[in-house]
Amino acid sequence: MEAFRDRRILQLIAAWFLALTGALGTVYWIPTFVKRITGFPNRTVTSLLLIPALVGIAGTLINGWHSDKSGERRWHTAIPLAAGGLMFGLLIFARHDALLAVSCLLLGSGFLYAYYPTFWAIPTQMLSESAAAPTFGLINSIG
Repeated sequence: MEAFRDRRILQLIAAWFLALTGALGTVYWIPTFVKRITGFPNRTVTSLLLIPALVGIAGTLINGWHSDKSGERRWHTAIPLAAGGLMFGLLIFARHDALLAVSCLLLGSGFLYAYYPTFWAIPTQMLSESAAAPTFGLINSIG
């Protein structure tokens, strides 16, 4: 119960919950959105969905590497989440242009993955080893 009194832990729980909500919504609904926007056949839609995965792999590796090099974690977590949110926000204005809408959707989905390695490094930095393990479980279970 001590973790619920620590404001930093509560912020991590809230951030994880919101990020996971966006990421899972994207994973579940992106094929439907791409199909509706473009009208492409299922095989083409499936091929397009490789783009977020590739952007996510590159973003995860580059963001994690740069975060380790600089020792900074918070901005390396916040910027990919903000970039993904920005791309999803731009999607509202690009909805009448299929190419731009799909680009925003796929890039936003890819940007979301880049926050994972830096997010999970934050509790490790601010807590002891014995406190970090149960905190991981708490953050993950509430998210």
